[in-house]
Amino acid sequence: MRVTNNMITSNTKSNINANKVLVDKYNTQMTTQKKINKPSDDPVIAIRSLRMQTSLSHIDQYLNNNISDANSWLNVTDTALENMKTILTDVRSLCVKGATDTLKEDDRRTILNQLKSLSDQIYAEGNADFSGRTVFTGYRTTEQLTFKTDEETTSYTIDQKLSYKDISEARYTYGNVDVPTDAAKSFDETISIGENTYDRLRLAYGKINGKDNSDGTGAIDPISSMSYTTAAGNKVELNLAPGQTSGQFVDENGAATGSTFTMYESKEEWLKANNGEAKVGDKDMVFIKDTGEMILGKDLSNTLKREEADLSITYTKTGFDAGEVRPEYYYDCKMKTPDMQEAVQYTKEDQPINFEIS
Repeated sequence: MRVTNNMITSNTKSNINANKVLVDKYNTQMTTQKKINKPSDDPVIAIRSLRMQTSLSHIDQYLNNNISDANSWLNVTDTALENMKTILTDVRSLCVKGATDTLKEDDRRTILNQLKSLSDQIYAEGNADFSGRTVFTGYRTTEQLTFKTDEETTSYTIDQKLSYKDISEARYTYGNVDVPTDAAKSFDETISIGENTYDRLRLAYGKINGKDNSDGTGAIDPISSMSYTTAAGNKVELNLAPGQTSGQFVDENGAATGSTFTMYESKEEWLKANNGEAKVGDKDMVFIKDTGEMILGKDLSNTLKREEADLSITYTKTGFDAGEVRPEYYYDCKMKTPDMQEAVQYTKEDQPINFEIS
């Protein structure tokens, strides 16, 4: 191969120029402390740099904001739960105190008022919030767990599910007596007080009035439907005509099961209807609207337990006091106020929460 002087000179100039370019490149890196100054200098390095910048931004967000917010959120939650624990301890102490035989009716009434106050405090703790976001309301962090004020005209139609496992025993007393404080008169007093023990189921709310103020005309029945289904799949429904306070339970063929249902406004009305005695038939159910109690006769209760029955009841309540829990957090329900054209439907669903940590 023939190499001329011009070729040697050209190659020499080309190499010198390439070295000058590299010198300029490395001098620029040294003075700017940057490996690249524009993405075209090295696209691969540019992509890696952008990824690193994004990761660093995320880390800064977690370190400076997310972690501190999460700790504060947990502290607020923990404080609220600790307060609830203290309140429940006080509730137990008052219940033990109330069991003292020497207390008079006024003393027990005072204890009852204290228990109601503690109950309100527990629900108030349910409204605990961090930076305006409530911690016990799931994804509805802008809303409170309970009603903020009395809402006398707000109506909820609630679908509540109960199980035979929810059946509990309750004692129902009737009659009234003051325990004498004077020992000399203690034998002169005639104590006539009775007590019956029944199983019961309780609704989440009392004062089940069924009143419908949404259109300003008339009222609707407190209970829209009631049924129970056994583990074998047999269904028994309450046959309650509109406007009636008593009905019968019937099977899927419409045949009466022998169990009756009677609804009373209050315990006092129940006692008055039974000559002052707290009484329910062995196969029957008594519903007290004021307390939301379903008092079960012995045979009916045994049937529900033996058949492992699940009970479903739809009822309407109008008017909620400040501090009562909003039904939409726990039940399928419809809510309507006088100024609404249509009711709002709330559906309770399981909502899994997944955390992605990268």
